[in-house]
Amino acid sequence: MILQHSLLAWFNIGDCLLFLFVFLLISDILKNRNQPNFPPGPWPLPFLGNIFTSLDFRTVEKLTEEYGNVFSLRKGSQKIVFVSGYEMLKEALVTQGENLTDRPVFPLFHEVFKGLGIVLSNGQLWKSQRKFANMHLKYFGEGKKTLETCIVQECHFLFQAMKEEQGRPFDPQFTTNNAVANIICSVMFGHRFDYNDTHFQTLLRLDADAVLLFGNPRAQLYDAFPGLLKYLPGPHQTIFSNYAKIIAFLKEEIKKHKENWDPSDPRDYIDTYLGEIETKKDDIEAGFNIETLTICTLDMFEAGTETAATTLRWGFVFMMKYPEIQKKVQDEIDSVIGQSRQPTMADRANMPYTDAVIHEIQRMGNILPLGFPRMTSKDTMLGEHFIPKGTAVITNLSSVLNDKNEWETPDTFNPGHFLDSQGQFRRRKAFLPFSAGTRVCLGEQLARMELFLFFTSLLQRFTFSPPPGVEPSLKGPWPLPFLGNIFTSFDFRTVEKLTEEYGNVFSLRKGSQKIVFVSGYEMLKEALVTQGENLTDRPVFPLFHEVFKGLGVILSNGHLWKSQRKFANMHLKYFGEGKKTLETCIVQECHVLCKAMKEEQGRPFDPQFTTNNAVANVICSVMFGHRFDYNDTRFQTLLRLDAEAIFLFGNPRAQLYDAFPGLLKYLPGPHQTIFSNYVKIIAFLKEEIKKHKENWDPSDPRDYIDTYLGEIETKKDDIEAGFNIETLTYCTLDMFEAGTETSATTLRWGFVFMMKNPEIQKKVQDEIDSVIGQSRQPTMADRANMPYTNAVIHEIQRMGNILPLGFPRMTSKDTMLGEHFIPKGTAVITNLSSVLNDKNEWEMPHTFNPGHFLDSQGQFRRRKAFLPFSAGTRVCLGEQLARMELFLFFTSLLQRFTFSPPPGVEPTLKDIVHNNGLVGSNGYMWKQQRRFALMTLKNFGVGKKSLESSIQAESKWLSEALGNEQGQPFDPQFVINNAISNVICCLVFGDRFEYTDRQFQDLLRLINEAVYLEGSSWAQLYNTFPWIMRRVPGPHRKIFEHWDKVLSFVRLKIKEHKNDWDPSAPRDYIDCFLAEMEKWKDDAGAGFNEENLCYCTLDLFAAGTETTSTTLNWGLLFMVKYPDVQEKVQAEIDHVIGQSRPPSMADRPNMPYTDAVIHEIQRMGNIIPLNLARMAVKDTKLGDYIIPKGTMVLGTLMSVLFDESEWETPHTFNPGHFLDAEGNFRRRDAFMPFSAGKRVCPGEQLARMELFLFFTSLLQRFTFSPPPGVEPTLEYRMGATHSPQPFKLCAVPR
Repeated sequence: MILQHSLLAWFNIGDCLLFLFVFLLISDILKNRNQPNFPPGPWPLPFLGNIFTSLDFRTVEKLTEEYGNVFSLRKGSQKIVFVSGYEMLKEALVTQGENLTDRPVFPLFHEVFKGLGIVLSNGQLWKSQRKFANMHLKYFGEGKKTLETCIVQECHFLFQAMKEEQGRPFDPQFTTNNAVANIICSVMFGHRFDYNDTHFQTLLRLDADAVLLFGNPRAQLYDAFPGLLKYLPGPHQTIFSNYAKIIAFLKEEIKKHKENWDPSDPRDYIDTYLGEIETKKDDIEAGFNIETLTICTLDMFEAGTETAATTLRWGFVFMMKYPEIQKKVQDEIDSVIGQSRQPTMADRANMPYTDAVIHEIQRMGNILPLGFPRMTSKDTMLGEHFIPKGTAVITNLSSVLNDKNEWETPDTFNPGHFLDSQGQFRRRKAFLPFSAGTRVCLGEQLARMELFLFFTSLLQRFTFSPPPGVEPSLKGPWPLPFLGNIFTSFDFRTVEKLTEEYGNVFSLRKGSQKIVFVSGYEMLKEALVTQGENLTDRPVFPLFHEVFKGLGVILSNGHLWKSQRKFANMHLKYFGEGKKTLETCIVQECHVLCKAMKEEQGRPFDPQFTTNNAVANVICSVMFGHRFDYNDTRFQTLLRLDAEAIFLFGNPRAQLYDAFPGLLKYLPGPHQTIFSNYVKIIAFLKEEIKKHKENWDPSDPRDYIDTYLGEIETKKDDIEAGFNIETLTYCTLDMFEAGTETSATTLRWGFVFMMKNPEIQKKVQDEIDSVIGQSRQPTMADRANMPYTNAVIHEIQRMGNILPLGFPRMTSKDTMLGEHFIPKGTAVITNLSSVLNDKNEWEMPHTFNPGHFLDSQGQFRRRKAFLPFSAGTRVCLGEQLARMELFLFFTSLLQRFTFSPPPGVEPTLKDIVHNNGLVGSNGYMWKQQRRFALMTLKNFGVGKKSLESSIQAESKWLSEALGNEQGQPFDPQFVINNAISNVICCLVFGDRFEYTDRQFQDLLRLINEAVYLEGSSWAQLYNTFPWIMRRVPGPHRKIFEHWDKVLSFVRLKIKEHKNDWDPSAPRDYIDCFLAEMEKWKDDAGAGFNEENLCYCTLDLFAAGTETTSTTLNWGLLFMVKYPDVQEKVQAEIDHVIGQSRPPSMADRPNMPYTDAVIHEIQRMGNIIPLNLARMAVKDTKLGDYIIPKGTMVLGTLMSVLFDESEWETPHTFNPGHFLDAEGNFRRRDAFMPFSAGKRVCPGEQLARMELFLFFTSLLQRFTFSPPPGVEPTLEYRMGATHSPQPFKLCAVPR
């Protein structure tokens, strides 16, 4: 028993689960690891793969830009390779076509089609079925006059159906689908279906829905987890249900054919197939049976309906969008055919413009952008990429139809793509809407015939135009399955960007909750005023609801809200809002606030909580009947709790709570701080209510609480009105917050704007002196005589923009907003910021300009787009009070004080990256460490001849290593890394490492991979959710593991140094640092300790290796890509240096072209596009913006290196950027690859020396060229640095 208990204690359930998880994780990694040269792609999640990466062609386009024309994804355990670009698709579909004839098994398709039929079958079955279908399509008229006659007749029926609409708006989808379907139905079933046949119309709708849902990301999840999802609801179940009904219809048709089948007289495809079943009954592999017939019929029905009908509908859209093109088509129809007869296929040869338009419709319509998936039938090399047998391959036809190398204006509808200079039709090799190779679309000839005859017949009879009013669906960024747009921030800057992309009304989804955003004055006016009655409710956002319970004034709904708002409004007026009594209260508080500020004696101070207290005292007087002293620590704590909670409400991590409240309420995070803070605030309010109840006199109400207690008695029988102690608590909380935070924040913005614009502050003070003077306090009666001050206060509110997205609303019934339909119960967020900054309403929307509120005579003028308090029935309850407070507080303070920024603030510095090393440290430690590093590097030769000799020697070893390749293709990355690293290693460790040292090569690979992974989305997720991500597997763990190994190497080197350290003879940086540790042992803040030595050494080692070696790799790639530039560099080397000696730094002034090329390599290589993060050490003005102390700042060096106003050809490799008219080297102000200022790279001088000496030495000895048959590309991979994709080159000795 004891033994059993011990075992259970040791091997508990948690250990079992952990072991199982680790085992499964390792199994997944081993199972799914890629073979060498397998196409690159985004990092897959363990077990899941890239299931959150949508398979739509827009996403594929973006991934192609990042990873190249051949990349891979993994859905669950299935690897999928994507191929893009005309040349690569041609290789895949034609050159390698025999290797890519198979179809992969995607569970979603397989559940419906069973691997049968024509489209998704493989092997002998596919060959037999395709051959039979092809032969019998021709037999029944494809490309012949019989089928043309059938199409011409159907055109007549379609024409009649459209004529019956009498020019009114209608949806052409299912009429067009029916017409096109009737052609293939005539071939398969021997008859057509009337457009009024409701059964067939239902069938077409089922098919259209199923085809649409196949592209749904949630449906695509089925491919990753079919075993699980087949038991769960979702769009895949709709697909299966729809196809079950379609297949039942097809089986019924087959049954009817069998009942009256005459083998000697086949009427259609089904009859002929029944005959083939008899003929091939002994050939089982050929698959001729009723089940295969059913799926073949389904394939032909879908392919023969959906594709041509969809293309035709695109044709209608393009004709409506481009009426001038429609007119030219109709002119050609009138000229060639006229109105007396129907078009025929014989007319096509005489109608080049119409033919070109139809082809351009197919190109731009791009109806099957990713083609049908293929599968490698054997191991295949595609370009430089190895694709194992059985891998799914998706051919991105869209990339060919929009290839910039193949089409003159690929993103524009331009029939000229298919016309030559004489206006005659011309074929284009990159026109592949039907795919290519052995799996090319079987019905291509039929589709071409249908498109020409239907399109010309319809444009012969009709002119297509948009209806006077269209109802488009709401647009917005694509939501992730289950999660929605949880990674889209709700801040107003993000909303502004989304508005630019999707329009003034767009939607997002957080978890399962849909949210509509409304922007722009006209649209907000419609939402809040015209449609105001439909938008009075508040939605339930779990984060707010957890605090406010749907009670109070602000977040309640229905009768409860109306009762509470009416009561609050009435009693705010009763207790003085807009009256002299409340004005007197505010004037008295102004006096107390001025006195408090005077006590600061002009010294710098933070006005936040003093101002908050002053403003809060006004609403406290209304609610509680008394004010709180500025020294009341309990009340100050309360204000801080409230300010922190309001700030955290805007935190993206807190907003996650709205998506997953059931999960996050059990997890730590900012939402827990919000809840904790409000518990304390509510406890304070309940204490105030309790005191009031103890000495309450119903006949003499002193304040809001007393009056509310009376209303509880009056309305005790009206439960829905909600008058009870709990609602009183939340109403008090609403009024306390709204009456404090908004006005106080606006007032603080006023201080900022006055400091920023002292000339405006001076004009306000002049007006105060003129109207009020210094002998009395301001009153509300003064406002009418102070138009400039009033305008300034309004502009502070406009620019302060304190509630940019308003409070959320909710539709109480189905609502039309403009052209958009918003269902009942949808959350609506009104973007007030868009109105306060609307370019159509304000002359200078992004500039602080009181003139916005002044007319030409300098008098105050109201502006309709001034909506800081919102509008409509939910307009801010305390608007009048807030206006009174702002005027009296602002004028009283500017009457007494001039506000200016402090002369110099010495802020405390927060730690970043553990405050260790050279890169991540701050403050005093950083200054000491940087000073010491610069001094030590200089002492050991940076910028001197001694270090130059060391680099020359390393260049010689590197040249020997490259020479050993004997001109064969090789990857130069790690041999160059090793060479560059050896230079910094000599300075830091005192020795170099051989290129054959496997341990050191492994270390360089670890650094390279860690730097790459630090730029991944996983690393960014860790920075956002460290407390979650540190418990979750992923690439971030690999980063930590790699750096731990590198640190272990550094620690070992330090240990070796300590063992034989001689303070009198320092050999390198580590020895010097050990000596410095002795010198600074009493100054802990300077950071001279062994732990910091590890991080400083790591910084020097990593920075001195990765950046310069990456630049040199870019340099070799640019030389391979631009051999003419390489030739000019070598000519200059031969002229200045020759072949008898190595280059030296003394040669650089005599080699302007080479120097220019190196600088251009650094500019275009752009290895650290976003620089390293900085942080504001005090409140900082940057241009027109205030950046608060402690804010992280990222300098986009890339924007400088590619600034169109600084560089003549910023996106082209052009050494001329650094040469003057005489060919001499010239410096450029915008050349900042090493950053600038106090944090400029400390190794800049070393890097410049290395780049010149290594680059010239290599080009002195070798000519670099691509491997035979390989076209060099400048594809990159983005990690913490911008580095080239792994590439091979040939180093041919000169």
